[in-house]
Amino acid sequence: MKVRRGNFKHASYKWNKLLQSLQSYIPKTKVILVSWKPPDIRWVKCNTDGVSRGNPGRGSWGFCLRDENGNLLAAKAKKMTN
Repeated sequence: MKVRRGNFKHASYKWNKLLQSLQSYIPKTKVILVSWKPPDIRWVKCNTDGVSRGNPGRGSWGFCLRDENGNLLAAKAKKMTN
């Protein structure tokens, strides 16, 4: 499940109006159901992900291979160095 919140927009430069806006601000929340779908029969699916802490910076990646029944065939994750 992904949850996203709206950004605060249209901020005033006058302190009292800014404070009033912040106190009454209610973020809009959007929820999206995310689920894994298996590949077609006799196919495998490769799911990947990665992350970076800055550019350049620390990072890592990972993947997993699954068949049409969801059985894990292979997986790996690794840290990346600069």
